[in-house]
Amino acid sequence: MPYQTIYLTEIYNNEIALPDVTAAEALAGDVSTFSVTIKNDGKVVLSQIGAWMDGTTALWVQISQDNVAFSAPQSRAAALVFPDVKPGDTFTLYIKRTIPANTTYYPRIRTKIYFKWMGR
Repeated sequence: MPYQTIYLTEIYNNEIALPDVTAAEALAGDVSTFSVTIKNDGKVVLSQIGAWMDGTTALWVQISQDNVAFSAPQSRAAALVFPDVKPGDTFTLYIKRTIPANTTYYPRIRTKIYFKWMGR
């Protein structure tokens, strides 16, 4: 079965994404974390699940499967790997955005997070 790909893109100020960084926060620095829980609503086990990010914003964003060890994989080959997910089960992706102090305010940076998996 071929790989299927979905794309999750941060959309400013919606219910699942981090809010915009204000100019004051960019100057002071800001660390924000949130999670996205994904449910397997299908009838097959999802395996070889991986997540990685667009390399242009990986400097600011890291991802984790346990909310402890964060990394910034920037390719499919280097993807963060998740355990198999049975039908009806879920897995969680934790996302941390770190804006260093004295960062120039730029309101239009978006982070693309990619997923891959196999169904069996």
